[in-house]
Amino acid sequence: MEKATFTRKYLEDMPGLDTPEEYQRFLDFVLGYADGFCLSLYTSSRRSRTLSLEDFRASPWGFLSGSVTDWEVTTQSPTTIRSPMLLLYFRLDPVTIPFLRARRTVLDFPAAHMGRGFLYFDDLVFLKGSKIFFCSCSHEGFSSIDGDVARLYHNNPLHPLAGLDTGAGWQRLLSFVLGYADSFSLSYRASPPTVARAEEFRDSQRGVLYPSIYSQEVADRTALLLGGPVRLLYLNLTPAAIRFLRARSHVYDLGDPEKTADGRRWLADLAFYRRGHCFFASRTDTRTCGIDRSLLDQLQSARAATTSQKG
Repeated sequence: MEKATFTRKYLEDMPGLDTPEEYQRFLDFVLGYADGFCLSLYTSSRRSRTLSLEDFRASPWGFLSGSVTDWEVTTQSPTTIRSPMLLLYFRLDPVTIPFLRARRTVLDFPAAHMGRGFLYFDDLVFLKGSKIFFCSCSHEGFSSIDGDVARLYHNNPLHPLAGLDTGAGWQRLLSFVLGYADSFSLSYRASPPTVARAEEFRDSQRGVLYPSIYSQEVADRTALLLGGPVRLLYLNLTPAAIRFLRARSHVYDLGDPEKTADGRRWLADLAFYRRGHCFFASRTDTRTCGIDRSLLDQLQSARAATTSQKG
């Protein structure tokens, strides 16, 4: 990974992330956009030697060490200059995402005692394609974001939806969606840099859906960025496709990876469309999803009607 450099000069201020509500809303967006993040680790003890990866493993945050993709000892992090610190790069995975979710704000990185001083773990930075698009400075209390990404964030057409990792929540959404959508899509994935082929999907266990698909190789999607590139499969809501969707236990349950001669292949990132407009999208790897804000009232009314009938 390309090492991060001082980037404050091309970022603009991002207020509001010192509140839990706005921070969580920002995470809903950024976890579907970023492909990694970094944090700095340093100590106030002047007698301490330069910190190492072993110091991090022994720290209160050592449970994250398995998610470290790169590191460096530096005096200049993406947001500040100080005595030598350990700059740690992380992947977004099932260990690091809950850690980020557990923070109350973007500045919520408490210090830990270490000998005669304190150990600090802070200055959250997000990256995409090894380039920084967001950074924060915990001790000065500021956050900054790339202007183009800020506009994408504020114009995000999707409202985050929770509860779709449960059977009940998923089936409620599906009952609503199947009365509104006219098609859906899935990404057919392979380990990068390989892009899966439609013919491989035809020969897979899900090949029964193949007659109703058309596909394209994409690097992202307007409604909820995928990263990429991936093979995006567009499917009609045929009886076979509806049976496939009904059989899912939750929105991220899209079957186990299959082994092929060229490596693993799997389905992910369910999205629904109406007249070509994507009104619902999910990211399986980050376990995030959202629905068009204009449909919220209809979805909530459908839920209320279902609850009333059961009552």
